[in-house]
Amino acid sequence: MKITIIGFGVVGKALLYGFKKLGHDCLTIDKNNLGDFKKVINSEIIFLTLPTPLKKNQLDQSIIEMYLKKLSKINFKGLVVIKSTVPINFTKEIQQTYKDLNILFSPEFLREGTALFDNLYPSRIVVGGKEKIAKEFLDLMHESAKADDIDLIHSSTSEAEAIKLFSNAYLAMRVSFFNELDSFSIIEGLNTKNLIHGVSLDERIGNE
Repeated sequence: MKITIIGFGVVGKALLYGFKKLGHDCLTIDKNNLGDFKKVINSEIIFLTLPTPLKKNQLDQSIIEMYLKKLSKINFKGLVVIKSTVPINFTKEIQQTYKDLNILFSPEFLREGTALFDNLYPSRIVVGGKEKIAKEFLDLMHESAKADDIDLIHSSTSEAEAIKLFSNAYLAMRVSFFNELDSFSIIEGLNTKNLIHGVSLDERIGNE
Protein backbone atom coordinates (compact mmCIF):
# COMPACT_ATOMS: atom_id res chain seq x y z
CA MET A 1 0.00 0.00 0.00
CA LYS A 2 1.23 3.51 -0.82
CA ILE A 3 1.07 5.73 2.28
CA THR A 4 2.09 9.36 2.71
CA ILE A 5 2.73 11.00 6.07
CA ILE A 6 2.59 14.80 6.03
CA GLY A 7 4.33 16.18 9.10
CA PHE A 8 7.31 14.33 10.50
CA GLY A 9 7.30 14.86 14.24
CA VAL A 10 6.89 12.16 16.90
CA VAL A 11 3.53 10.95 15.57
CA GLY A 12 4.70 10.83 11.96
CA LYS A 13 7.87 8.93 12.84
CA ALA A 14 5.95 6.38 14.91
CA LEU A 15 3.51 5.77 12.05
CA LEU A 16 6.33 5.44 9.54
CA TYR A 17 8.09 2.85 11.69
CA GLY A 18 4.93 0.73 12.01
CA PHE A 19 4.01 0.82 8.33
CA LYS A 20 7.57 0.27 7.10
CA LYS A 21 7.77 -2.86 9.26
CA LEU A 22 4.75 -4.19 7.36
CA GLY A 23 6.37 -3.46 4.01
CA HIS A 24 4.17 -0.55 2.95
CA ASP A 25 5.55 1.99 0.47
CA CYS A 26 5.85 5.18 2.54
CA LEU A 27 6.52 8.78 1.56
CA THR A 28 7.07 11.53 4.14
CA ILE A 29 6.48 15.22 3.47
CA ASP A 30 7.53 18.15 5.62
CA LYS A 31 8.79 21.70 5.13
CA ASN A 32 12.16 20.34 3.98
CA ASN A 33 10.83 18.46 0.93
CA LEU A 34 7.66 20.28 -0.14
CA GLY A 35 8.88 20.04 -3.75
CA ASP A 36 7.88 16.36 -3.63
CA PHE A 37 4.24 17.18 -2.87
CA LYS A 38 2.81 16.13 -6.24
CA LYS A 39 4.04 12.58 -5.55
CA VAL A 40 1.25 12.18 -2.96
CA ILE A 41 -1.30 11.83 -5.78
CA ASN A 42 -0.38 8.13 -6.05
CA SER A 43 -0.99 7.44 -2.35
CA GLU A 44 -3.91 5.39 -1.10
CA ILE A 45 -3.81 6.98 2.37
CA ILE A 46 -2.43 10.32 3.51
CA PHE A 47 -1.89 10.99 7.22
CA LEU A 48 -1.85 14.58 8.44
CA THR A 49 0.31 14.64 11.59
CA LEU A 50 0.75 18.39 11.75
CA PRO A 51 1.19 20.75 14.72
CA THR A 52 -1.84 22.71 15.93
CA PRO A 53 -0.36 25.16 18.47
CA LEU A 54 -2.46 27.29 20.79
CA LYS A 55 -2.99 30.85 19.60
CA LYS A 56 -5.09 33.17 21.75
CA ASN A 57 -6.34 30.13 23.71
CA GLN A 58 -7.51 28.37 20.52
CA LEU A 59 -6.00 25.54 18.49
CA ASP A 60 -4.56 26.86 15.24
CA GLN A 61 -5.47 24.36 12.53
CA SER A 62 -4.50 26.61 9.60
CA ILE A 63 -1.66 24.32 8.50
CA ILE A 64 -4.10 21.40 8.21
CA GLU A 65 -6.46 23.54 6.16
CA MET A 66 -3.55 24.55 3.90
CA TYR A 67 -2.69 20.93 3.09
CA LEU A 68 -6.33 19.93 2.59
CA LYS A 69 -6.62 22.77 0.08
CA LYS A 70 -3.50 21.47 -1.71
CA LEU A 71 -4.94 17.93 -1.81
CA SER A 72 -8.23 19.21 -3.19
CA LYS A 73 -6.40 21.17 -5.89
CA ILE A 74 -4.54 18.08 -7.14
CA ASN A 75 -7.83 16.12 -7.07
CA PHE A 76 -6.60 13.52 -4.55
CA LYS A 77 -8.96 10.52 -4.49
CA GLY A 78 -7.49 8.45 -1.68
CA LEU A 79 -8.17 8.59 2.05
CA VAL A 80 -7.10 11.54 4.21
CA VAL A 81 -6.66 10.80 7.91
CA ILE A 82 -6.24 13.69 10.34
CA LYS A 83 -4.25 12.71 13.42
CA SER A 84 -3.51 16.21 14.70
CA THR A 85 -5.32 17.59 17.75
CA VAL A 86 -8.23 19.70 16.48
CA PRO A 87 -11.35 21.38 17.96
CA ILE A 88 -14.59 19.40 18.18
CA ASN A 89 -16.54 19.55 14.89
CA PHE A 90 -13.46 20.64 12.89
CA THR A 91 -13.41 17.53 10.66
CA LYS A 92 -17.17 17.66 10.10
CA GLU A 93 -16.97 21.30 9.02
CA ILE A 94 -13.85 20.91 6.87
CA GLN A 95 -15.44 17.92 5.10
CA GLN A 96 -18.25 20.26 4.04
CA THR A 97 -15.66 22.63 2.59
CA TYR A 98 -13.82 19.87 0.74
CA LYS A 99 -16.61 17.54 -0.34
CA ASP A 100 -14.29 15.97 -2.92
CA LEU A 101 -11.97 14.58 -0.22
CA ASN A 102 -12.54 11.46 1.89
CA ILE A 103 -11.58 12.57 5.41
CA LEU A 104 -11.38 10.58 8.65
CA PHE A 105 -10.25 11.68 12.10
CA SER A 106 -8.17 9.23 14.13
CA PRO A 107 -6.55 10.65 17.28
CA GLU A 108 -3.18 9.55 18.59
CA PHE A 109 -2.60 8.64 22.23
CA LEU A 110 1.20 8.50 22.29
CA ARG A 111 3.11 9.18 25.48
CA GLU A 112 6.25 11.28 25.47
CA GLY A 113 9.29 9.03 25.36
CA THR A 114 7.37 5.84 24.45
CA ALA A 115 5.79 6.83 21.11
CA LEU A 116 7.09 3.84 19.12
CA PHE A 117 5.94 1.37 21.76
CA ASP A 118 2.53 3.05 22.09
CA ASN A 119 2.03 2.95 18.31
CA LEU A 120 2.71 -0.79 18.21
CA TYR A 121 0.81 -1.56 21.43
CA PRO A 122 -1.98 1.06 21.52
CA SER A 123 -4.39 1.32 24.43
CA ARG A 124 -7.21 1.74 21.87
CA ILE A 125 -7.72 2.75 18.26
CA VAL A 126 -10.38 5.38 17.61
CA VAL A 127 -11.60 6.33 14.15
CA GLY A 128 -14.27 8.86 13.32
CA GLY A 129 -15.97 8.97 9.93
CA LYS A 130 -18.23 7.15 7.51
CA GLU A 131 -18.79 3.61 8.74
CA LYS A 132 -17.55 1.51 5.80
CA ILE A 133 -14.37 3.53 5.22
CA ALA A 134 -13.68 3.90 8.95
CA LYS A 135 -13.98 0.17 9.63
CA GLU A 136 -11.62 -0.67 6.78
CA PHE A 137 -9.16 1.84 8.20
CA LEU A 138 -9.56 0.36 11.70
CA ASP A 139 -8.56 -3.02 10.27
CA LEU A 140 -5.44 -1.49 8.71
CA MET A 141 -4.40 0.20 11.95
CA HIS A 142 -5.04 -3.01 13.88
CA GLU A 143 -2.88 -4.89 11.39
CA SER A 144 -0.03 -2.39 11.82
CA ALA A 145 -0.01 -2.91 15.61
CA LYS A 146 1.73 -5.83 17.32
CA ALA A 147 -0.88 -6.25 20.03
CA ASP A 148 -3.95 -8.38 19.23
CA ASP A 149 -6.31 -7.49 22.06
CA ILE A 150 -7.01 -3.83 21.24
CA ASP A 151 -10.26 -1.96 21.73
CA LEU A 152 -11.39 -0.67 18.32
CA ILE A 153 -13.81 2.26 18.43
CA HIS A 154 -15.75 3.62 15.47
CA SER A 155 -17.57 6.91 16.05
CA SER A 156 -18.50 10.16 14.37
CA THR A 157 -15.59 12.51 13.67
CA SER A 158 -16.82 14.91 16.36
CA GLU A 159 -17.00 12.13 18.95
CA ALA A 160 -13.46 11.02 18.06
CA GLU A 161 -12.24 14.62 18.44
CA ALA A 162 -13.99 14.85 21.82
CA ILE A 163 -12.40 11.58 23.01
CA LYS A 164 -8.97 13.03 22.26
CA LEU A 165 -9.62 16.40 23.90
CA PHE A 166 -11.28 15.00 27.03
CA SER A 167 -8.48 12.44 27.39
CA ASN A 168 -5.96 15.29 27.28
CA ALA A 169 -8.00 17.29 29.79
CA TYR A 170 -8.30 14.37 32.21
CA LEU A 171 -4.58 13.58 32.05
CA ALA A 172 -3.69 17.23 32.68
CA MET A 173 -6.08 17.27 35.65
CA ARG A 174 -4.51 14.04 36.98
CA VAL A 175 -0.99 15.48 36.76
CA SER A 176 -2.18 18.64 38.51
CA PHE A 177 -3.87 16.58 41.26
CA PHE A 178 -0.74 14.59 42.05
CA ASN A 179 1.38 17.74 41.94
CA GLU A 180 -0.91 19.17 44.63
CA LEU A 181 -0.61 15.93 46.59
CA ASP A 182 3.17 16.26 46.39
CA SER A 183 3.07 19.88 47.59
CA PHE A 184 0.81 18.88 50.50
CA SER A 185 3.18 16.06 51.44
CA ILE A 186 6.18 18.41 51.51
CA ILE A 187 4.32 20.94 53.71
CA GLU A 188 3.12 18.25 56.11
CA GLY A 189 6.36 16.23 56.13
CA LEU A 190 4.73 13.15 54.60
CA ASN A 191 6.21 10.56 52.24
CA THR A 192 4.84 11.42 48.78
CA LYS A 193 5.65 8.01 47.34
CA ASN A 194 3.68 6.22 50.03
CA LEU A 195 0.68 8.48 49.52
CA ILE A 196 0.63 8.08 45.75
CA HIS A 197 1.08 4.32 46.03
CA GLY A 198 -1.74 3.99 48.55
CA VAL A 199 -4.12 6.20 46.60
CA SER A 200 -3.34 4.55 43.25
CA LEU A 201 -4.01 1.01 44.46
CA ASP A 202 -7.70 1.81 44.13
CA GLU A 203 -8.54 0.31 40.73
CA ARG A 204 -10.82 3.25 39.96
CA ILE A 205 -7.75 5.48 40.14
CA GLY A 206 -4.95 3.17 38.95
CA ASN A 207 -1.19 3.56 39.04
CA GLU A 208 -0.28 4.03 35.37
